[in-house]
Amino acid sequence: MKTPREKYQNDINYKSLVDFMVSAIYNCKYTPSEMREAALLASIIYEEHTIRPLVFNFDQTIKEFLNGE
Repeated sequence: MKTPREKYQNDINYKSLVDFMVSAIYNCKYTPSEMREAALLASIIYEEHTIRPLVFNFDQTIKEFLNGE
């Protein structure tokens, strides 16, 4: 697994994101703490909007109970 620095050096999209964030900090638009909070919130919002199917594995006893047997 690559370290964040290795990803920065080898992934142009990751580098662009990091450079944008550094620029925002240098321009006094956001503090490093606000950047961390924003990254976490972005992850939470993404998870909230990503719909995943729910899969349940019922054993025979549970299936019988649910079917009223």
